Amino acid sequence: MLAEMEARERWSVTQLRAYQEERLGELLTTCARHVPYYVDLFRREGLDPQRLAPRQLLARIPPLEKNEVVRDPERFRNQAMHRRLLHKAYTGGTTGTPLICWRDLAAINFENAMIWRQRRWAGFGFDDRRVTLRGDLPVPTSRTSPPGS
Repeated sequence: MLAEMEARERWSVTQLRAYQEERLGELLTTCARHVPYYVDLFRREGLDPQRLAPRQLLARIPPLEKNEVVRDPERFRNQAMHRRLLHKAYTGGTTGTPLICWRDLAAINFENAMIWRQRRWAGFGFDDRRVTLRGDLPVPTSRTSPPGS
């Protein structure tokens, strides 16, 4: 995965746009078929990933409000993915209520590849000694206002 990311750094703008369009199309099709919130939204708005180009479709999706995700995070989970294969993660909650995020092994591997890509940009190799500081969830998921308020 890291090698693929690094190879894309040498792609032309045309290649990158085509790749982005393809990946966006895959994401929107998955959402339209398997993510309850978007299944309902696409049906209600008459949106069809097979009839619109991905960027056109994306432009027609109304903005998502954070309270929608907080209210029912399960409606944003891909139902085609077995829950036992997903890892429950959270955003930091520094702007109020933390959000629940579901991640599969591919998403975790993607994040790790991105981290290593950044480290390599900074000149670090896999065998170099390093210290990684990462925060845990700073506020409970039940919190509804920012810390200190």
